Amino acid sequence: MDIFLRHFSLYIIPIAGLVPLLVGAMWYSPALFGKVWMRVSGVTEEQVQAGGMMKIFALTYIFGVLAAYMLAFATVHQFSFIQLFFLDPSLSDPTSEFSRITAEYMDKFGQRHRTFGHGLIHGFENGLLISLAMIGIPALFERKPWKYICIHVGFWTVNFALMAGILCQFL
Repeated sequence: MDIFLRHFSLYIIPIAGLVPLLVGAMWYSPALFGKVWMRVSGVTEEQVQAGGMMKIFALTYIFGVLAAYMLAFATVHQFSFIQLFFLDPSLSDPTSEFSRITAEYMDKFGQRHRTFGHGLIHGFENGLLISLAMIGIPALFERKPWKYICIHVGFWTVNFALMAGILCQFL
């Protein structure tokens, strides 16, 4: 576990979890897609102003942190190496040969592909492909227009790209 904590700054995950709040404030504003989103979603101005925003913001943040947590495993390749051996008891023994080899590996390759741009690419791919399936399929059955799908898929693609960039660079 010491090796894991030595190579990753886990406080970055809650920071990356803020991205959907920040992007959402712009994305769903009247200046960008707010008016179109309201029209294609069937949401009225009265519903938007109805309140409960603290609960919505809190849950959005929690969901953002959960998304960032999972995105870290899809974006930061070094997690894959650690995951292979995470429950091996000798990993927590700093004197074991296994722990020594793992430490050497992470010291040598722990920063490979750890840039904002690399994360941006992986986040864009994951955001587009995952959100297209998760939003697109129900939207098709709900007979939602393509604008609805594009607005939400675009939102998550931008979020995942930015979140993965942050995670890759700073995690």
